[in-house]
Amino acid sequence: MVLWTTPAGSVVHQRYFKSEFTQVKTIALGMTKYHRPRVARDGDEFDLSKVEASTAANFVHSLDASILQLALNEFEPACSVTHDCFYARAGNELEEMLNRIKSSFVDVISSDCLSNFAVENGVPEAASEVLTKKNLDFDYEEVLQSKFLFC
Repeated sequence: MVLWTTPAGSVVHQRYFKSEFTQVKTIALGMTKYHRPRVARDGDEFDLSKVEASTAANFVHSLDASILQLALNEFEPACSVTHDCFYARAGNELEEMLNRIKSSFVDVISSDCLSNFAVENGVPEAASEVLTKKNLDFDYEEVLQSKFLFC
């Protein structure tokens, strides 16, 4: 099992199990069809190929979620968030929301989340390699001055 703690403090347990398939015969509108529903249970064998294929995407999505969680946890005006889209009323509320998201982005990106991931998954030697590949020339604080939202 792969796991990590997000910068917002949530613990992600990524577990994908190999599925058992069962063929089910159904009849609808006079036609016979066969379906293979998936059944997954705790304790079954892990599907390592699915874990490998999904870890990077799930990790990045958890960072995106952390940015929004850190930015909007104590944001009092009415707002809504769906994946990477956010909504607030125009004016000061929208401006405050954008500033909070930029600030949270800087906090998350400047943290050592990838090194922490390596340590939490039992490969601390990879953590030092991550640090050597980090782009030290990028000034995260420039994001705060941008009139655009990072994309």
